[in-house]
Amino acid sequence: MIVILTNRKRWWPITKSVYGNPAISGVIFFILAAVVLFYLLQELTIVQIIATAAFVSLLMGLGFM
Repeated sequence: MIVILTNRKRWWPITKSVYGNPAISGVIFFILAAVVLFYLLQELTIVQIIATAAFVSLLMGLGFM
């Protein structure tokens, strides 16, 4: 975070390499999603998680109208 706040041009090549390569970004996002799901399952049930995902998808659909 400090690098981003102080010198954005220095951070740009890193983000360009990660987001420019779908294979790398896909793996990173999958790992992050698995970690978030792990912590969500410790606090919530799978039904509550699916209901929240359905609610968010409906809100996103509303945003596209």
